[in-house]
Amino acid sequence: MDPKKLFNNRLSTYLLAGIKSLPDESLDEIRRFITKSLHPYGGFRGHGSSADLYYTTFGLYCATALKIPANWEQTRDFLARYEEGEELDLVHLLCLVRCWKMLEFATNGAVKDPFPGPVLEKILEPFLAEEGGFNKGIGRQRGTIFETFLAVMALDEHGCKLPPQEDVTFIIQEMKTRWGGYANHRGLRIGVTSVTAAVITLLHRYGLNDPAQEAGQWILKQMHEKGGLKVNELSVIPDLTSTATALMAMDLLGLGYSEEWRQNTLDFIGSLWSGDGGFCGHIVDKRSDLEHTFYALIVLGILQGNTRQTAPLSADH
Repeated sequence: MDPKKLFNNRLSTYLLAGIKSLPDESLDEIRRFITKSLHPYGGFRGHGSSADLYYTTFGLYCATALKIPANWEQTRDFLARYEEGEELDLVHLLCLVRCWKMLEFATNGAVKDPFPGPVLEKILEPFLAEEGGFNKGIGRQRGTIFETFLAVMALDEHGCKLPPQEDVTFIIQEMKTRWGGYANHRGLRIGVTSVTAAVITLLHRYGLNDPAQEAGQWILKQMHEKGGLKVNELSVIPDLTSTATALMAMDLLGLGYSEEWRQNTLDFIGSLWSGDGGFCGHIVDKRSDLEHTFYALIVLGILQGNTRQTAPLSADH
């Protein structure tokens, strides 16, 4: 597998491009927000006061990309409390795996990743569903899109053998909705933009370009005329998660957009910038967090990372 095509390597490329597109004064505010989110005993906070494994994933992405100095030994101790993640569901287990991988990178190898390929395959095996794909829980009959996507990307990064193509495509076909998008669970009538973006990434990884392009056409229909993308066709406002995941999928497929929409989307991202330096999920959301700060940088990296623009973000502070 070409390292440049690995999903997490592409994430890092977008993230660094987003950082390079911003002036120092904007980056300083974002750094302060991320630093403030560090927990004194390791890991990063979410919306509560405790360190949160899910948000630590996004905190590590941002902190390493922005070269924020931190006591990584404390984060190592925080991650070590979970051991091999025996008590975690699949999503949080894969957060743990990703955090160890990023911590190894952040410390230049001083902290070793305890999940080499064979170990990862072993701990993921119980989450394989009977009919194919991965599920959040153990011993389930049918896999789900999001969990299969996360597991396949992790296996790919660790150089492991991927699940058979027919198992993954069976799950994907089961989750297709009548309007063309994909849902995470069988039987849902409405597709979800982030789930459909995950489908596109999976199909592309397995070399199935035609169905990936078809799913991409559904993604394009979720573009909001004032910028950003919606969660589905019933939504009336764009949100940051849908925008970031969709743009990554669109970039993978080579799908374009107008200059007007690009500028509107940059304005939309600016409107989500909070006075504390972080980003909120949508215009009604008043709570910034590490996840949406990460997604904002991803969007900026895709939309203006290649233009070398350094216009400050505009937000009501």
